[in-house]
Order: sequence, then C-alpha cells, then structure tokens
Amino acid sequence: MDIRSFKRRVCRFAMMTPALCLLLVIAAWADETSQGDKQGDNAARMPMPVDEDSAAETRWRNKTVQDSRLLDDMENPATWSHVGPGSMEFTTQRCRDGKQSVRLTSPTVLDNVPDICHQRMYGQTLLRRSFAKEDWSGYNRLSFWVYPTLPGFNTICMSVLLLNDGQMEGGPGQPTRGSLHYVLLKPNQWNHVVWEIPHLTRDKVTSVDFIYRLQGNEPGAATTVCYDFDQLEVRGRQIAGNGRFRAAGPIARVAESDPSRRNVPTLVMIR
Repeated sequence: MDIRSFKRRVCRFAMMTPALCLLLVIAAWADETSQGDKQGDNAARMPMPVDEDSAAETRWRNKTVQDSRLLDDMENPATWSHVGPGSMEFTTQRCRDGKQSVRLTSPTVLDNVPDICHQRMYGQTLLRRSFAKEDWSGYNRLSFWVYPTLPGFNTICMSVLLLNDGQMEGGPGQPTRGSLHYVLLKPNQWNHVVWEIPHLTRDKVTSVDFIYRLQGNEPGAATTVCYDFDQLEVRGRQIAGNGRFRAAGPIARVAESDPSRRNVPTLVMIR
C-alpha cells in the first residue's frame, strides 16, 4: 500500500468516527430510558421520605422515664451567659412552659474573617447554662426543647456540649469527642431533643452549652437566625427489656494488654 492510499483510509475513518460515537450515545440513552420505564413506580424518588417511627431519636423520646429533674425553666437569667457573636435575650414571644424562653440570635456570616475561603465556618456562638459542679451520676439523659427560626434554610442543625469539672471528654486515644452532640431540627416548631449521656463523666457538671456554628446561608435564606430554648432537664435510668442500662463507671478501663481499647466508653446491663 502506497502512502496516498494509507492517507485516504485514515481520512475516511476519521470522518466515520464522530458518527459512530453519536450512534453509540443514542443507543445507550435509549437503553437507559427503556430500563427506567420498566422500573416505573419502583424507582427511588428523591428526597426519600423519613421513617421517623424507626429513628433512634423517637426511641429515646419514647422511653419510660423513671426519674427526672428540672434543671432550668428559663425564668431566671442569673445562671445564663452568652459567648460569641449575636445576642442572648429572654423572650415571652413563645415558650414551652411557664412565661418565657431563652433566645440565641446570631448572624450567619461575619465580616473580615481572614482566609474564610479555606475554612468551614466563620465561628460559633453559644448560650451557656452554668452549674456549680453538680452530680448527675444518677441520670443518663439530657432533655430540652428548642424552637429554631431560620427562614430559607433547607437543613437546620445545632450542637450541645456538656462539660464536667470544666473539661471536655474525648480526644487522643478515644474514638469520638463524646461531650459534643449534634442535632438536626425541624423549623418553626418546638423540637424535643433527648441526648443519651451514660458514657460521659457527670459527677461535677459545670456547664451545658447550646451552640450554633456560623457557616453562611443559602442564596435567598435569612442572614440572621434564632433559636429559642426551654425546659432543660436530666432524666433517670431507663428500663430496657428485662434489664437496666447504666454506665460502667465514668470511663471503662479495658485490659492493659489491649492499649488500643483503653478509655473506651462502655455500657453494661444490670439484671
């Protein structure tokens, strides 16, 4: 084959290739459409509905309460403080019980935050309820009500932090920062939050923080948000089946022969 014949064949193949690719794309699309039609109503729809009856939060809220202690009904501001941007106020606009609730108001962004494009949030703001080294060892759950108002937000969250003797548990050698609990909330209604805390040391509780992280806002969403809190309490040990759960000491000590499992919180069942 001479060089001219070879060039002609190469040119013909080059002209055929785009048409061949187009035919393959059309065939793949037709096959996908056909498969979708066959699936019909069995195809997953997004967003998928949430089965709240099967959620862990629902089980926690529905546990039988053996004992409870009201920590704060938000009627006395003496033990409350605010840290970070925004403000704290006691409002009679809404409450779960009594006459008022405590409100955390915060912007969603801050000005002049250096290098904000390389970090997740502008900062955080919080309400702090202080305690005088109280012993909550006889209780294993923290309960409170929160009413979030964040117009335009598709996802609403907050976190709760419990400090014992001024310290946060977790960090090196432990699987998680167990003293910090994240919560997803529904907007414009009272949400009952129950946090299981048997894994935490709680014999000298010094504070509970309600935290909002400033992570900006979606286009068209509010640039100022607020959370109203009411009825903070601790609850006693719960009956679960034929036994009772409690924490195995503040931090369970595992065999020295297995250093990787030291200081891992553990639950035991008392028959």
